[in-house]
Amino acid sequence: MGIVGQRFRPWDKKIVWTVLVVTTAVITAVGSTLFRGSSPEFSSTVYALQTASAGPMLDEQLGCVETIRLRPGQHMADAFLEVGASADVAAVLAHLEKVIDVRRVRPSDKFLLYLSRAGEVTRLDYEQKGVLKRVIVEKEAGQFLTRVEHKSVETFLKKVEGGVGDNLYFAMTRAGGDANLVMNFADLFAWDFDFFTDTRSGDRFELLVEEITVDGVSGGFGRILAARYLPDRASEPLEAYYYTWNEGKDSGYYTGSGKSIRKFFLKSPLNFRRISSHFSHRRFHPILKKNRPHLGIDYSAAAGRS
Repeated sequence: MGIVGQRFRPWDKKIVWTVLVVTTAVITAVGSTLFRGSSPEFSSTVYALQTASAGPMLDEQLGCVETIRLRPGQHMADAFLEVGASADVAAVLAHLEKVIDVRRVRPSDKFLLYLSRAGEVTRLDYEQKGVLKRVIVEKEAGQFLTRVEHKSVETFLKKVEGGVGDNLYFAMTRAGGDANLVMNFADLFAWDFDFFTDTRSGDRFELLVEEITVDGVSGGFGRILAARYLPDRASEPLEAYYYTWNEGKDSGYYTGSGKSIRKFFLKSPLNFRRISSHFSHRRFHPILKKNRPHLGIDYSAAAGRS
């Protein structure tokens, strides 16, 4: 007898049901392991798997989480209404204004808005860029309560190394650094090396630096603990090591022989971080809109200077 028209016997149905239950349990366990501590969207997925066998959910349990960043000139209330919030917006904003200055909210700041199925606000998380705290306004027993939580900040050691091809900035950013790390690295050797004129293709660098993560997301770099720069034709590298004493109250950078890296005069008369345009044979001209040689180095003045 073929499969078409075949009827399941009672014990066949038990096997199918057992397989479905086991499969659901495995998916739930894997999801809980992979997404533990992840974003609310992942957590909601795991929660749905865990409760799928419990029957229909109550209306107040259904909802969504909206990530909101304000557009320039946009008011928070308008942004919340755009994503479907229909109630309690004024009450939530009133509680938020007790903790933050809403005039200082920027487009880079992030809101997480938790909504019920009916569009009621159940929770609001506000995270300001560069601030290690988040503000939470949450409804409990029919009333909104406000609290401030510290973000999870961790520090790891990261090694950044590579060779210079065109200039130090591009070489170090390609190796995993950022603009601030390049400037801090250049500052260490400003008394012995002119990164404006002495950098050559073939130079090598390596450094051990603190990398900071905030809630599992990279938040930039901290102190450079050790740094080395080897010019292409030099016999010995330039070195700098971070050292603390007096129970951590004093600190500084020293060479491998214990001498301070600081000297009376800088090798270059201008700070490396004031450079605005590098020497290049192919620089994109902002007015002519094409690549042209830029046979020089431009420097920018600090804010407020003329």
